[in-house]
Amino acid sequence: MSRDSDFQRIKQYFDRKDRELNMKGKLPLGSTEKGFWGVTHLDDFYAWCTLVELEKFSKFIDLGSGDGRAVLVAALFTAAAGVEFDERLHEQALQAAKELVLAASFIKGDYTQLDLSEYDVWFCYADHNFNWLEPKQLELQHLYLYHDTFHPHFLHKEKIIWIGQIPVFHYTQKSTSE
Repeated sequence: MSRDSDFQRIKQYFDRKDRELNMKGKLPLGSTEKGFWGVTHLDDFYAWCTLVELEKFSKFIDLGSGDGRAVLVAALFTAAAGVEFDERLHEQALQAAKELVLAASFIKGDYTQLDLSEYDVWFCYADHNFNWLEPKQLELQHLYLYHDTFHPHFLHKEKIIWIGQIPVFHYTQKSTSE
């Protein structure tokens, strides 16, 4: 199958899941013990993966991966993993990967406590401050923050990439001259 057709399968799967929630009077978002879960718009995320040429990177990780939709799309481009603390969302991500027969890794845990050095692209819906990241910043190669909420003051903002109406902020380590 082609990347585009695999993407369409992912999109149809999550469209169906979102409709099932809507029929129960629920939305695909909400608070969790560690933060806020809000879904990444799949068309925009697919466009972002294409724009940043995600296939040029070796390992992608979604920090707070929710139901796994962004990870599964990223897996069409490169080795992809997601970390999610919420048990229900983690199980949903595992189920989606199984049903879609896509290779992606899902870790149940707190990403602030993990060694992230093997990943060259970190992706995160910025729903809280980044104090936890400062000690880990030497591991960082590329951090992409989905949404304009919280920003790490100790990293270098490379640029803003607009996908649809959502800004994605690209951060790298500060150089010693900054």
